[in-house]
Amino acid sequence: AEPHRHICPSMLYWGGPDGFSADRRWEAMAIGPSGLNVRDLGNSYDRGLYEDYFSSIHQIPDGEQPDAISWRAETPHGTSVKFQLRVADNSAKLEKAPWMGPDSADSWYTTSGSKIKNVRGKFIQYRARLQSPNGAGTPYLQGVTIRFARNP
Repeated sequence: AEPHRHICPSMLYWGGPDGFSADRRWEAMAIGPSGLNVRDLGNSYDRGLYEDYFSSIHQIPDGEQPDAISWRAETPHGTSVKFQLRVADNSAKLEKAPWMGPDSADSWYTTSGSKIKNVRGKFIQYRARLQSPNGAGTPYLQGVTIRFARNP
C-alpha cells in the first residue's frame, strides 16, 4: 500500500417495506489521504487547537474541601493538558459558576499534584483542556484525582 493512502468502505442504503437491509445496499471503496476529515481542524466553537472535557458534577463530602488535583496523561508531540475547577453550593448554581485556576479565572493548573487553595462549596466540577500545537496530535488523559482534606 502507498503511504498516506487509506481505504474506507462507503455504503448507501435504500429502504423497503421492512426498512433498511444489507440486501438493499450499494458499497463503494473510497481511497483518500491520511487525515481525511469531515470538519476543519480545531475546536468547533472557535477553531482553537484544543478540546475541553467536562467532568461529572461531584458532591464534596461534608466537612472537607478540595486540597489537590492530580492527573495521569500522555502528552506526545508537544501536546499538553491543563485544568480549571468550579464550585458552588448547589448543582444548579454550578453551571453559572466561573472556571478558576490556581490564581484566577485566567489561570490553569498545569502541574499534576497542584495544591487547591481557597475553594469553598458543596459541589465541584473540573474541565480538562486537551491542547495540540498543530491539530494533528492529541494528549491522552488517563485519570484525574481530586484529593480532599478536612476543613481547618
